[in-house]
Amino acid sequence: MANRPAQQYVLNSVCLFFNTNIDNLLNNRSRSVSTIWVRQVAAWLLRKYTGMSLNEIGSLLNQHHATVIHSIKKVEKVMQDGLPSAANVLELDRIVLAKGIEVQRSSMPALLVCPHCGESIGISDV
Repeated sequence: MANRPAQQYVLNSVCLFFNTNIDNLLNNRSRSVSTIWVRQVAAWLLRKYTGMSLNEIGSLLNQHHATVIHSIKKVEKVMQDGLPSAANVLELDRIVLAKGIEVQRSSMPALLVCPHCGESIGISDV
C-alpha cells in the first residue's frame, strides 16, 4: 500500500519544481516533451519514495503500467548518461529526500519484474 502523505508530497514537489499544477500532471494527456518529462520524473520519484506498484503509479498518472516502466527507465538512462536534465532530477530528488519522506525500500528489490509483461527494470540508489 502506498504512503499517501509521501505520494502527495512527491506530486506537490514535482509540480512546484517544474512550475505546473497537479491537474496538469495527472489529467493532461499532452504529448509535449516537457509534459512527458514531468510525468516521467514524477513516476520515477513515486516509485522510489512511496512503494507504489507500477499499476498504482499508472492509475494515478492515467498511464498504462508499461508506460510507467518506460518512464522509470528513461529517467534512469538520463541520469546514467549525465545529460543536462539529470541535474534537475538530482536536485528534485534531494528536495524530496530532505523532507524526510519515509522510504519504503526495505521491501523493494533492486531489480523489479513487471507482473503483467515480464519486463525488468532497475531502481538505482542515487
